[in-house]
Amino acid sequence: MTAIVGVLNKHAAAIAADSAVTIGGTKVFNSANKIFALSKRAPIAIATYNNPDLNSVPWEIIIKEYRKKLADSKKGTLKEYVDDFFEFIRLNNYFSTEDEQREFLKIKFCTYIDLCLQEITIANPTDDDINNDIELRLIKLRENRSVRDCFGEFSLDDFQANFNTEIEFAISRTGKNLDKDKITELLYSVFVCNIWGNYYSGLVFIGYGENEIYPSLFSYKSYTIINGTLHLESCTNEDVIIGQNCTAAIRPFAQRDVMDTIIFGIAPIVQSVHAQIFKNQLTSILNDLAQQINSSSTEAAEIIRNKISEEQMNGGITANYIAQANLLANNTYMQPFVNSTISLNIEDLADFAESLIKLTAVKRKISPDQPTVGGPIDVMVISKGDGIIWMKRKHYFDPNLNHHFFENYNHQ
Repeated sequence: MTAIVGVLNKHAAAIAADSAVTIGGTKVFNSANKIFALSKRAPIAIATYNNPDLNSVPWEIIIKEYRKKLADSKKGTLKEYVDDFFEFIRLNNYFSTEDEQREFLKIKFCTYIDLCLQEITIANPTDDDINNDIELRLIKLRENRSVRDCFGEFSLDDFQANFNTEIEFAISRTGKNLDKDKITELLYSVFVCNIWGNYYSGLVFIGYGENEIYPSLFSYKSYTIINGTLHLESCTNEDVIIGQNCTAAIRPFAQRDVMDTIIFGIAPIVQSVHAQIFKNQLTSILNDLAQQINSSSTEAAEIIRNKISEEQMNGGITANYIAQANLLANNTYMQPFVNSTISLNIEDLADFAESLIKLTAVKRKISPDQPTVGGPIDVMVISKGDGIIWMKRKHYFDPNLNHHFFENYNHQ
């Protein structure tokens, strides 16, 4: 796992990341590189988190190939670099053949079906039990199902026609008599329409275009490749464009709970529990009230019961309470905290970003769980005048023994 944070103001942008990477869900190594210069000449960088590969091809290789292709060319805005980066990947067929893409997708189908079977709580479930469980999953998925924009008009029939072999393989390996139509619709709903769990690569672009005097940040989630199309999601709520309307910003990624606690003044899990307690207490009060007035006014009692049902369905009062609480927290704590970074100079920006990662690492170190954030912290600052400056950077080799590496890097 990972902790990454970007801190931006009009002076510069700083980005910091830890070095921990989890292998096989159990083993943690503190040697991963997660921040890369996207160009040797332009002040732009990219950070990666979560899945380090695109269909088994390491993002580090793809990034360095793009950097080689970009050479000395420059673009007007950071967004133009981002679009060009993804176009470069597409034009290179996502650095994999169609057969490799299909094989990778087949593995994902099998993995997802295995997870569905593991989540069934019935002991020794029959085939009918499994198919009923799948139907219940489908009912939930159908409610908000819509094909992602990146796939265009890719229908369920198209999905079945294109991946029939992979679907049949995924079903056959379970040794169960699963309903093929239901499994097909389930996989379509998850892989084409909705987003499946945490299997994605997080990509954070940060820096300046040639025509920009203030830094920007754009965030994306890259999922799998289906039918020759990369399932890509733009996380617009995380995007930052520094200017007159936004003079400073802090953007944490991946394991962000500790940083969110510092930024918002309350732990996300506490906020979630607090909202649930409020909702439960409100429902309990309304129930008691309905019972007390039921004998004198059944009509009034029915109105209250309808209000209870409405609250349980969409949480109207609870949602309004949470919105008001968030607004208060934003105005009294978060915004003043973020505003305190407006005047930070370049060195202080770097120190602040590094400190947020350190605090996350300390929290993980003393918790009973695995230390999934840790190791050396890489810190980069990017300014319009000086470009990319590494404040802290680890190497897998001794720089004093490898002068040729830096000579080759600078002359490529």
